[in-house]
Amino acid sequence: MKKAIYIILALSFMNVLVAQDHNADFLDGRIWFKIKDDVVLNKKEYVKGDEAFLEKNTLASCVMELSCMQETFSLINIINLKHFSTQKLSPELARTYEMQVADGASLERIIRILMKDPAVEYAEKIPIPKKHYSPNDPNYGPGNQWYLYQIDAEQAWNYSQGNANVIVAIVDDAVDVDHPDLPSVVWTNPGEVANNGIDDDNNGYVDDVNGADVVNGTGNPRPSNPTSNYDHGTHVAGCAAAATDNNTGIASIGFGVSIMSLRCSNNSGLLTNTYDGVLYAIQNGADVINMSYGSNHYSNTSQNLFNWANQNGIALVASAGNDGSSTPQYPAAYNHVIAVGATNGNDAKASFSNYDNGSGWVDLAAP
Repeated sequence: MKKAIYIILALSFMNVLVAQDHNADFLDGRIWFKIKDDVVLNKKEYVKGDEAFLEKNTLASCVMELSCMQETFSLINIINLKHFSTQKLSPELARTYEMQVADGASLERIIRILMKDPAVEYAEKIPIPKKHYSPNDPNYGPGNQWYLYQIDAEQAWNYSQGNANVIVAIVDDAVDVDHPDLPSVVWTNPGEVANNGIDDDNNGYVDDVNGADVVNGTGNPRPSNPTSNYDHGTHVAGCAAAATDNNTGIASIGFGVSIMSLRCSNNSGLLTNTYDGVLYAIQNGADVINMSYGSNHYSNTSQNLFNWANQNGIALVASAGNDGSSTPQYPAAYNHVIAVGATNGNDAKASFSNYDNGSGWVDLAAP
C-alpha cells in the first residue's frame, strides 16, 4: 500500500500537457490504450494486502497493475485511469484501459508518449458517434408507416410477433421506458430486485431493472427529461418493438421482443458512452444490439469489443447513416456488424442513405 500511495503522490506532481487542440469528433481528455499480451500485469502486490482495494476500479489500483509504465505515467498529468469493467472481459479488453487527462490537453502528444512505451500495443482517441437522424411523425398508418406494408409485415406476424426471451438492446441517447407504447415490451433484469438500493446481480449498477444509464453509472435508463436531446432512442425502440394491436401509438415489426434500454448520452445530447452501453448489453444477456449512430473514425478498441460480442453469439446491427455518402461509418463498417442502408417506397436506395461504393461495408438495405 505504501508503494501505491507513493505512486499516487508522484502522479499528482506530473508535468501538465496542455494545448487547445480538441477535435469535436473525439472525446476531450480521454484516450484508450491496450497493453501488449506478453506484458506481465502486476496484480499480486495488492491482492494479498487489501481485497477491497482490488475490487475498486481506481486510479491507484490501475497504476499498481501497470507498474511497468511508471516512467511513462510520470510524463502525463493523469486525472483517472480505469478498466472498462471489473467483470470478466475478453483477453483484449481485459488489457484495455481508459485514461482521463485534463480537458484541452494535447491527446496527440499523450498518444505519442504512450506509444513510445514498449508495453503499449496501441493508443487512440475515442470517437464520438452522431445519432443518425430519424423523423418525428406521430400519426402512423398506411401513409406514414408505409415501410411495414413494404415488407409485408402482416404476413410475417402470422408466423411470429417476436419472443419476449429475445432481448434487443437499444444503445442510444436514452429510451423513455415509461412511454405509453413501450412498458409492456421493456426488458426486466431477472437478477435485480427493484428499488432496494442494492446491486443484487453484482454487475456494477444498482437497481438496473430495465437497463442502465452508463454515463452516470446508475440503474435508471430513463432520460432526465424527455426533450429533443433524448427522443432518438425512444423513436428507435418504438420502430423495433413498440407494443402493437393496443390502440396506442404505432405498430412495430418485433413487438413481442424485450427492449433493454441503455442511456449513453450526456446532458448535452452527445453520445459519449456507447462503448459502455454495448459492454453492458454483452454482459447482461442481450441477443441483438441496435446502434443507430455513427462516426467516420475507426477504433481498435471498438473492433475488439465487437469481436467479443460476436464470440458470444450476439447479432450486431447498425445504421449505415443518412448522409448520402459512400464513406464508411462506424460501427456499421466494423467486422461482425450488420450495416443497414435505407430504401424508399420503390425498393430503391433512399436519396439520403449512405451506400457502398464496392468496398463491401454495407451489408443490406431496408425501408
